[in-house]
Amino acid sequence: MRDCPLKAFIFDLDGTILDSTGIWLQIDVDFLKRRKIKMPDDYPLAVSIMPPREAALYTIKRFSLDESVESLCGEWLNMASDAYRNIKAKPFAVDYLKRVKTLKIPVVIASASSVSLINTALSNLGIQDLFDVIVTSDDVKSNKNSPDIFLLAAQKLKTDPKDCVVFEDSLQAIMSAKSTGMKVYAILDDRAVSDWEEIKTVSDGYFIDFEQVPFP
Repeated sequence: MRDCPLKAFIFDLDGTILDSTGIWLQIDVDFLKRRKIKMPDDYPLAVSIMPPREAALYTIKRFSLDESVESLCGEWLNMASDAYRNIKAKPFAVDYLKRVKTLKIPVVIASASSVSLINTALSNLGIQDLFDVIVTSDDVKSNKNSPDIFLLAAQKLKTDPKDCVVFEDSLQAIMSAKSTGMKVYAILDDRAVSDWEEIKTVSDGYFIDFEQVPFP
């Protein structure tokens, strides 16, 4: 990482900083079970990179639900809120973030989660002050198959994308960030195990957890 200009750090939240994959997997299972639908294997990963409204539209269409986007988003938010008040960080993530903060370099969250859940999680972990900017997929009206969220993060910091370092866990998000010229480092998450070999080929570095990530 030492060859990177390091003018900004951009962190994904769910699956990268937060140990939230199990929470969302259970929410997906319970949500579909209420509707007597068995969860397809590909569904959790498909919706994980989508902002809530897009995930709701996708879910309604895929399962032919006679429900509104607003009702699905509200149900998911209610299901997740309690869990996020007690959520845990991924191993060594908070220590790494605290070290990054000492560098006096802007630190950004770029997440597909809603602002309310982001703030709940950060407050629970006591790490709100470690981030300078929060951008979400709702800000760009697109999911992480598009590089828009990463470009917005760089724009807000008035930083060239090639001077940014991104931490992500999703293959599609990694590829999107890479397409901007940013350096991208992968953190292993359970939901992306099946993509791990490909992630290793497309990322600039890949790590089991933040203890392995070299510090600038």
